[in-house]
Amino acid sequence: MDELKPSLKPEALYIKRFAADDPILADHQVAGRPILPAVAYLEMVRAAAAHVLASDAFDLHSIVWLRPLEQRQTEQVQVRLWREADRLRFAVESFEGADPSLHAQGEIAELFEPRTADTLEISAVQDRCQNQFSGIELYRSFAQRGVDYGPYFQSVDRVWLGVSESLGRIRVPLICQRSFNQYALHPSLFDGALQVAGAAALGSGELRLPFSLDGLEGRRPVPH
Repeated sequence: MDELKPSLKPEALYIKRFAADDPILADHQVAGRPILPAVAYLEMVRAAAAHVLASDAFDLHSIVWLRPLEQRQTEQVQVRLWREADRLRFAVESFEGADPSLHAQGEIAELFEPRTADTLEISAVQDRCQNQFSGIELYRSFAQRGVDYGPYFQSVDRVWLGVSESLGRIRVPLICQRSFNQYALHPSLFDGALQVAGAAALGSGELRLPFSLDGLEGRRPVPH
């Protein structure tokens, strides 16, 4: 974040400014327009919440992306936090003129007890997902449907697709390795997770972009 106003009386404000050549924008284009990826909203919210709560023990819930954030709107992006009854709510807004535009909203749930990570049998998922293809093929398919991912966001190495599930192998692109430790939710890796989820719809010729997420739970740091 570039500017902090971290009082919850009545709300906390955190401001982020993006340069036009920032790869988070330049390498994420939809129909030829640089668009801030949905995962970047979540990392901004996570950083703001961690600062206000002085803790990383929280989850994000009831996330809704309401409208895209285009490059022309990213000179000043604001994360706003406020208390509502026993909940901490957030909004991501931009400014064009005096009035803010709302781009995303949701809730932050504090955790008061430690939580263990679940285990998943990767080989069993691979056995169920018989259709597989490479990251190169995936990005070619996305580009044919108007979504162009530059090197910063080409983190998917391989995808396995099943009837109702998908599995992906995601790697940190070389261009991102220097900045990896600056994020808890690195935009390249977590956008890759959404790309794997979206790959399931490519066979039908559709392009599906996320507009909501029930919850995001942090179990443990992502290894580098």
